[in-house]
Amino acid sequence: MAVRVECYPEEALIDQVISIQVLNLVPCSSVTVSAWVEQNGKHFGSYGHYTASENGRVDLSKECAEPSGMYVGVESMGLFWSMVSVPGQRSGQRLFQSEASKPLAFEIRVYEGQLSWDDLWVEAFEDESGIKVGCSEEKLLARKIVLRSYKGPDVSRIVVETGRIRGTLFIPAGLRHGETRPGVIDMFGSRGGLLEMRAALLASHGFVAMALGYFLYKDLPTELSFEYEYFEEAAQWLQSQPNVAPGGIGMVGVSLGAQISIYMGLNCPLVKSAIGIGHPPTFGVGTKFTKAGQIVPSQSLQNIVIVNHKDDMKSMQMDFELEKYFSFNTSHTSPLLFIVGSEDTMVKASDVTKWLDTLSDSDRSMVEVAVYQGAGHLIEPPHAPLCAISYHKSLRGLMNYGGTTKPHAVAQEESWKRIRDFLWNTLGKRYTKCRL
Repeated sequence: MAVRVECYPEEALIDQVISIQVLNLVPCSSVTVSAWVEQNGKHFGSYGHYTASENGRVDLSKECAEPSGMYVGVESMGLFWSMVSVPGQRSGQRLFQSEASKPLAFEIRVYEGQLSWDDLWVEAFEDESGIKVGCSEEKLLARKIVLRSYKGPDVSRIVVETGRIRGTLFIPAGLRHGETRPGVIDMFGSRGGLLEMRAALLASHGFVAMALGYFLYKDLPTELSFEYEYFEEAAQWLQSQPNVAPGGIGMVGVSLGAQISIYMGLNCPLVKSAIGIGHPPTFGVGTKFTKAGQIVPSQSLQNIVIVNHKDDMKSMQMDFELEKYFSFNTSHTSPLLFIVGSEDTMVKASDVTKWLDTLSDSDRSMVEVAVYQGAGHLIEPPHAPLCAISYHKSLRGLMNYGGTTKPHAVAQEESWKRIRDFLWNTLGKRYTKCRL
């Protein structure tokens, strides 16, 4: 019988663990199981080494990957989180999906023998883009396509262009007239544009979520200059939607988005829950943020050091001034959650926790800080590859964001659950069901 790959389910959400099995192998034979994906012309790959059972089977949820591969041990999703950019491309590639309605198509391949990364590329062929995408057919035993999406099949996607607001709204599947769910605004960082993936995934888990553009998107600002009133307007608009539970919304942001999310959680009465990923409660260097025309203090340029490394690599070292941190608003402060990686090269856990030392016991009870050992700056939804190096538009160079592959993968899985639990615990009591 021919070797075959079985994946279940073949179509799944990006955060869902899937089963991958290889059947009809030669008993006790050595094989290489690999995964490949292309996104907007960028190619990523990974591989693991396995020994088939006496029944000629490899089950990734039960069998140990050997140390000679890109991950080791029993790792059902190791093929996904261990992916790296394939050779021949510009350095600093990041795997993400801007438009969440398009699934990522991963090809699972099985090769005879234990092939190394170099082996997989020695006899490479090229696709129409000229990029090498895998080794020749000679040792290929089987292949299978798996579709992984950020948006559930029946989640509604609505482009938002109302007033100044620009973004995309995602509404959970099956909501009937009169049913509401917690509303959440999601923002990414200083790369700008609009990334829909986390908002779509939140909607797939029951939230009415809007990916909010605020920088380098359509007719929005092209500089790091923002107004409180824009984000307040976005919160008001989301709250006004018929499927959004009354009583306030949540905000989630990463890096620059985290700065805005936390500030809004401290100052906007409509924001009842705020999560910041990868930044302390202060505006960073170069960010101009105004409220009612008044500039909110931001970190000083003299406290930042850009270190230039070989191959155009940069790293950023910041000494955050505590006096430039946000004030704790006793008249309105939502519950706050900070998520930080211990190997984040841009932000240290102590940059967040030193703010806690300035708060009263009652104020401190409103704040949670989760520090994930081995994680870098870009903590994304589960099973995404570590992006330790990426091109930074503002600095015009490759930025080292830190992180170690396996611990970072663990952090992404654990923090994603914590994010959802935090939002449900702080917002979930307000949602309503349809009354027949």
